[in-house]
This record gives sequence, C-alpha cells and structure tokens, in this order.
Amino acid sequence: MAVTTFIFAILMQLASPGGLSFRNLSMDQGLSNNTVSSICQDDRGMIWMATKGGVNRFDGYDTKVFRYDPDDENSIQSNLVNYVYADWNGTIWACTADGLARFDPETETFLRTQLPQSHSIESMTMVGPSRYILAESSSTILYDSALGTHSDLTLDGQPVRFYSSAAYAGCLLLGTTKARLEFLNFGQGPQAERVRPSIKLPSPAKCLLTGRDSCIWIGTNRGLLCYRMDSGTLTKVELKSLLSEKITDLEYDAAGNIWIGTKYGISLFNPDKGTDILIEENPFDLSEPSDIGVRDLFRDRQGNIWVCYSNAGIDFVNTSSKPFHIMHHCPGKKSISGDNIRSLAIDKGGNLWIGTRYNSLNCFNRSSGELTIYEGIPHILCNLCSDEDADLFYIGAYNDGTTDSEHRDGIIELNKRTGAMRKVSDKKDINDMIWADGGLIWAACLSGLYILNPSDGESRKIKLTDDGTLTRVQTVMVDREGHLWVGAKESLNEYVVGEDYTLERITAPVLSGIVRAQVLHEGLDGSIWIGTSDGLFLYKGGRLEKAGSDGQLEGRYINCIQTGHDSLLWIGTDNGLYRYDPVRKTGKFYYPSAGRKYSHFNLNASCIGSDGTIYMGTTRGVVYFNPSDIRDNSVSVKPRISGITVHNIEVNPGDGSGVLARSIDLTERITIRHDQDAISLKFSCTDYASEGLNSFEYRLDPFDDEWVHASNREATYTNLRKGDYVFRVRAANSDGVFSEEEAVLGITVKPAWYETTLAEVCFGLIVCSILFFFIKRLLGNARKKNEAILENMRQKYETDMLKARLSSYTRDGYVLNADEEAFLSGLIAKIEGRISEQGLSVEEIASDMCMSRSNLHLKVSALTGASTIDLIKRIRIEKACWYIKNTDLSLTEIAEKAGFNSSTYFSSCFRRAMGLSPSAYLSKMRK
Repeated sequence: MAVTTFIFAILMQLASPGGLSFRNLSMDQGLSNNTVSSICQDDRGMIWMATKGGVNRFDGYDTKVFRYDPDDENSIQSNLVNYVYADWNGTIWACTADGLARFDPETETFLRTQLPQSHSIESMTMVGPSRYILAESSSTILYDSALGTHSDLTLDGQPVRFYSSAAYAGCLLLGTTKARLEFLNFGQGPQAERVRPSIKLPSPAKCLLTGRDSCIWIGTNRGLLCYRMDSGTLTKVELKSLLSEKITDLEYDAAGNIWIGTKYGISLFNPDKGTDILIEENPFDLSEPSDIGVRDLFRDRQGNIWVCYSNAGIDFVNTSSKPFHIMHHCPGKKSISGDNIRSLAIDKGGNLWIGTRYNSLNCFNRSSGELTIYEGIPHILCNLCSDEDADLFYIGAYNDGTTDSEHRDGIIELNKRTGAMRKVSDKKDINDMIWADGGLIWAACLSGLYILNPSDGESRKIKLTDDGTLTRVQTVMVDREGHLWVGAKESLNEYVVGEDYTLERITAPVLSGIVRAQVLHEGLDGSIWIGTSDGLFLYKGGRLEKAGSDGQLEGRYINCIQTGHDSLLWIGTDNGLYRYDPVRKTGKFYYPSAGRKYSHFNLNASCIGSDGTIYMGTTRGVVYFNPSDIRDNSVSVKPRISGITVHNIEVNPGDGSGVLARSIDLTERITIRHDQDAISLKFSCTDYASEGLNSFEYRLDPFDDEWVHASNREATYTNLRKGDYVFRVRAANSDGVFSEEEAVLGITVKPAWYETTLAEVCFGLIVCSILFFFIKRLLGNARKKNEAILENMRQKYETDMLKARLSSYTRDGYVLNADEEAFLSGLIAKIEGRISEQGLSVEEIASDMCMSRSNLHLKVSALTGASTIDLIKRIRIEKACWYIKNTDLSLTEIAEKAGFNSSTYFSSCFRRAMGLSPSAYLSKMRK
C-alpha cells in the first residue's frame, strides 16, 4: 500500500491573503485578444483593457470592443494598444502602436490625436491641467491637449525616456531607461524641473508603487527595491517566494499587501510583517492564477485586484475576506488526491478524512497541516470513523477493475496508527454506513440493508418489506429514540430495532409518498429533515411539510445536510449551498466561487468539526466554512442602462438615425417614433465583487403596475401608445440587497399622424357631418316608410343582430353599407380565426383580406375611427371576456388563448378597455 504524506506549513500563513478567487476573462468570455497589457477604470466603474485586438470595455457582464477601422476616422489608429489611461478628469486615453486616441462618451467613439508623425505611444501620465507626458520608444513627448501643442521632454539638455511613473508628495516620480529615479515638477514652463536629486538604481525601474508611509517600492529586472524618502536609503528586498526577479508591476491590496507581478507568476509581500507568500503553492485557494506572464496589476475602487497576462487575458481577484474556502486537487503540486469528493468524516483526533470518487483516501490533520494520502483504496464510496477504537477506520470502496489494488473494493478496515489494511466484506455497492449497537455496522447498499460484524466480516441482509421486493437503500440514520430510518430510492421507512437486529416497521402514513430519500438528518429539537430529489421535507410530531423559502428548493436534489452551531441548516444541493432558518422559515442560496463550479454537492458527503467548521464535498473539491464568518453583503450597487434596441436593431448614438441625440449613459430622455414601439432596454451594474450574481428589477411607468424581475438583464416592450414614459431599473448585490439608487430613462413615443390633435379634430368634424346628414335623411323619409314598418321590423330584426355587432366597431352613428358590412364582418372573422396567434400582424391580416397594409389601414380607419392594431386588440379583449363568462379557464390560459404575449400586458390592456382588472371582472362574472 502506497502512503504519501505532505506538510503544508504555508497553511499557517493564510490569514492575510487566503481564500483568493481568480476569475478569468479571456477570448472565451468576449475579449478581443488574450494579450492584455494594461487596465484602468472610468468614472462609471467600467474596466478598460489595452489588448492586441483593440480596446476592450467590461461592465461586469458584457465586453464591448473598440477596433481599428480603416474606413472610419473615429476609430483607434491601431489594434495594437499598449496602454489605457484614465486621467484626472475621467477621460479615457488609448496609447497605440500608431498614435494616441481619446474616448468621446457622447459618440461612443475614439477621437484621434494629431501628433507630428506616426508615433508608437507606450504609456502616458497627466502632469497638469490638460498636460501629459507620452512615452515613446526613443523619447518622451510633453503634450498639451487644450492647446494642441507638443514638444520633446529633456533633462540636462538630454532627451528623457521612461518606463514607469507615479505621483508622490506633489511631484512626479519617473523611472527612466537610464536606471535613474527622477523627482520632477511640471509647472507652466515648457520643461520639467527637478525638486530633488535623482537616485541611481542598479537596474531601470519597470514599475513604481507609492501611497503608504515614506517608502517608494521599485520593481526592476533585478528584484524589488525600497527607497525610503525620510532616510534617503535604497535597499533590495529579499523575497523567498519571488518566482522571477524580472518584476513587471506592483500594486497594493486593501489589506496593505503588495502584489508583485513577474514574468513567472505572482507573489504577495506584507511590508509591515516582512513576510511573503507564493500564491501558486497554496493548494487551498479557491482557484489558481490563469497564467504566469503578468504584464499589469490594477486595483479597482472596490479593492479588487485585476491581473493582466501575456496569453491568458485577465484575472479578477476579490481580495476581501471570503467565508468559503476550497480544498482541491492541484495537478503536479502537493494537494489532496482528487476533486470529486464522495465522503467526509472527522475522527476523535479532529483529523478530516476525505474520500474521493476516483483518487484514493486522504487524511488531513487540521492543526498541523499534515496531509496523508492512502493510495491503496482507489474508489471511495463512504467513510465511517470508529467509535469503539480510535485507531480503526472503515471505508466503503468500489473499483471498476481499472485499478490493480489488493483492497480495490468492498468494506476496508484501516488502522490509522500502523497504516495496515484489511478487507472486511466484499460488499461494493455501499452508499452509507453507521454504527449499530454491539459494535456492528448498518450498511446501506443498492442491493438492500445489511448488518455487518467488522471483526469477522459476517453480514446478513435485513428484511425491509413483506413481499421481499428490492429496496435500493441510499442512506440510514438512527434517531435519538434509537429508531432506524432507512431512505431508499423507492421509499422512506422508520423501524424499531429488535433483538437480533430484526426490524418492525412503524412508518407514519404521511411518509408513504416520500421517494428517492437521499439524506436524513435529525435536528436539535428531534425533527427529521429529509432530503430528496425533489426538495427538502420536515417530519415532526407526525406531520410532514415541504421546507424551503418561497419554493427555492423546489425540484432541487438535496444531497447533504448539517446543523451548524448557529442552529441553522446548511444544505448542499445539486446547484448551490442553501442556508435555512427552520424557525423563521427563511432561506438563502450561496455559491462558493465565481462560475458556480463548486456548487454541485455530492450525496452524504459532509461533516462538522468541533469548532463549528462545516465541510462539504463537491465534484470539484471540499468546500469548508464556519457559519460565524458569513456576513450578508450590505454593499449597495448602482445600476446602469447599457443599451437599447428598436425592432431588434441596436441604436448607436450619433449614427444619424435621429432616435438618440447622445449616449444612453448620459441622456435623461429619448424620443422614438410611433412605428418604433418595439423597444428593448439592457442594463447592468459594475459590481465586480458579486461576480455576476446580481439581480435586477425594472418597471415602465405608467405601463407597469409593479416591479418586474429581470431574468436576463433586458426589458422588452411592444405596442407602446403615444405619450411619456419613465423606465426605471434597480440592482441587488449577490446577497439580494437592492440599492436605493435607480437608473432612470425617460421615453417619449411620438403620436402617429392620425393620433395628433389636428387629426382628431378633423375626424370629429367628419363624424358630426355624417351624423347630421344621416339624421336629416332619416327624418325626411320617415313618412314614406310608415306603411312598411311592420314588414321592415321583421327584416330589420334579422339583419340588426349582425349590424348591432358591426356598428359597435364603427364610429358613433355611422351606418355601414352592404359592402362595408361584408368587408367588416369578413375582417372580423379573419381576425377571430387567428386571435390566439400572439405574433399576429397587420400585414398578415391584410394578406388574408387580399389588400395592401396601407389600403387596409385606410379602410379600417374610415369605418371604425381606429387602427387595425386597435381593432385586433379590442377583439382580443372581447374574446377574453367571453372566455371569462363561459369557461373555467385561468386568467393565464385566457390571456394565451386571446393572443396576449404576457399576463402583465393582458392585465394592462384589459384594465384600460373594461375599467377594472381581469381578476376583478372574473370574480364579478363567476359569482
């Protein structure tokens, strides 16, 4: 049997930077290129990246790319972008291989800066109002953007070329290519002045870091230097963890640690303690850096660190304290042997036993950091710590024959002190094991329930059903009363254990419907929690109820349950960790890391330590946390409206469409035409710490009566009538806390020509004239028709039934002629025949009537005074009223049959037409 032991001394150093989560953004997530050379952040919180494929802008969800376009003057000069820079005024600049460009937020384009010739700008920094220095490969340009002037920067009459710059104590630090650190002041003159003598360095300063005490940290190709301004001393900092002395960038994190980026990875240095840590050697990180070639480091306003790589895009690192930690397998490094964790247990000595699905058994000493791997047991199904003998440990194992091992399947006894193994039983379909009285073991197997004597290996199958049918047992539990609970795929049963381990079934009738019981857990008050493939159930006092807040656990696989020292239930599901308060009956989901890759928890793989730390096995490692460390996120996030489309066509500010006058981010109101009534609005927020787990709500006043939950960060509205609207959106952080601040956009829908005041006056005069002549004619012919009244009444009764309905659609007082009646009745029939089609358009109705859309519109308008769209909507409402009066259908089914594309839109239209809501009308009609 092979046993491997590691000592993780570095585990003791994780108090400061431990639990780091590296979330990668690359071309797979929308970047234009994986080579990213620098990062900056604008006033709205968005991240800008310089890449070999243009400038990229990231808002936390989506990436927008600004590329070079030879046919567009308002584009960057080159896709090879060396540097992006946000100046004191919030202006974004792009330094490219072919010049300098400034971003114009009004037009969402880059404006090219006119320089005397084609320049490759390496970097830039602001030195005064409208004044900048631009680093070229062979010189430095002093550029005034207000005056449009430029000149070469010189010191002592010689051209200056610099690699790095930083502000300190009112002056500009410049690390020149001549390995000198200059202290400069840029006044109103054409050149810079030294404010103190320059410092000779052993190697050029590739990066500078200031901002804390009197130290200036200098990254060079020969390691890290520290220059103390108070004493004027320059020293080299010796770092044990430094992967390469070729330092590319330096950055502080919120805790005061210095992040050191090199050509071969990242190190962390705490200048107060004088300690340094190599991130790549920590096997308990949430994740690892995506690459080694670090080009730039940047800290955003939330304190997060962004790492730029030569070939892997960027990593986002949330450096705030994380309650969730991951113990996972790191190929080629000292770590646990596998990531698919099938079982967990803590023995009397406090050791954590980790059984992997395919990669052996691990034992981790939580106090010393010692990890021992028992390679002789390849496939672990379940663990059982011995209560009788602290040196013995029992493991349920299975092997498919791919691994040659003496103990490859069955129940294995392991002597933890000597490392000796002994096969106890050949049972290899074990799901769970617990202790029975007398030092025996209850073994839950797919072939049934067995009682096993571990000393001699004898086992006996226990009869669970009277008819002897197969019961595939998944979990077993003994409650405080000594009753045995057996959860199987087919049923859940409670038994009284008799002599010779015979079972008497005492299952309550309410439990008869429970199938696929996967995990059983007894609460502190004796209640039984039942995890199934369809959510969580609570059995207490003979009553069974479904648990979970607002149906959050509906349809979820409940795979493991632990009661924390906080008396709350911590539940591992097939998609997320759930915290449930059984008293308040409230719950909340947690996702231990970005991308949710540690969110699938395995069956019965959980345990709790004496200190309250909970360990749960996932398909990607061991998630461990102490509930006392978990604090709800109360940070408020600001939403923003990030885009707008009209009839599925994205509207670009300044494109000449006349729809938008300027950028959506800056405008307070937009105006659209009546035929642009299908509008979609996109929104997001720059809350990078929530790692994409934000939620949004929106409403359009006065169209929406209440807030609408957004499932995909987009709101779509169709058939907006003329008038003024206000679109509002709000965002919540990863813990569901909504911000008080809203993003607001006014929307004005212009009326159609026939909806203008002048058109309405003209239509009114026409109707009055028609009514006048119609009434006059009726009065003049009254005497002549007296003799035929009786006959006419009979004929009129037959025709009036049809005309009565048709006249309800026409303008007041208007009488249809036969052709008009035939036309209108045929049109209504066509519409009614297709009324359930939600996408029914005027063009399709016109085609059915063998007319053009415009002719149909004129005809319908002349007869009814309304548009064809309004006629369709009215018929839909009438159809809905008929369904309410004559059927037992629900309002949702009625809305669908009447052709409405959403219940909200149906409710709004119904209320405007009928004067009351559909539900109120339904109650009135179905009393």
